[in-house]
Amino acid sequence: MNYIRPILDAMGVRRLDVFANVLDAVSLRPSFPNASEACNCYCASCKRNVVITQAAADEVLVYIGDGLSDTCAASHCDVIFAKTELAAFCNAERIPHHPWRVLSDVQRILEQYHRSGGFRTRRQAVLARTRAVEAE
Repeated sequence: MNYIRPILDAMGVRRLDVFANVLDAVSLRPSFPNASEACNCYCASCKRNVVITQAAADEVLVYIGDGLSDTCAASHCDVIFAKTELAAFCNAERIPHHPWRVLSDVQRILEQYHRSGGFRTRRQAVLARTRAVEAE
């Protein structure tokens, strides 16, 4: 059972892949199709692997998050928007990020990037992605 797809369909969003844990509606048994033993994030759904397997090697990866479950994936991205626990993690690890409060903050900053042509990869993120792919 995936409740996300019907919500997106109702909003007219059909060309967006959804990566989530699954709950069998009959047995109530969960499955975790995106779990990874090679990652140390210990999440049932490894956001890092979803991010790095869905992007081409030369793409600039943008990540928007707010929680501890976002730290691993964000570490592998180039442009990071962080608040609450993710922002604290980025500060502690000295990972450059943009603070945000509401999604319009993210939109405004992305528009600035787009106008200035400033989308660039972050060297540490590229190295982290390379190591992650090699580990898998």
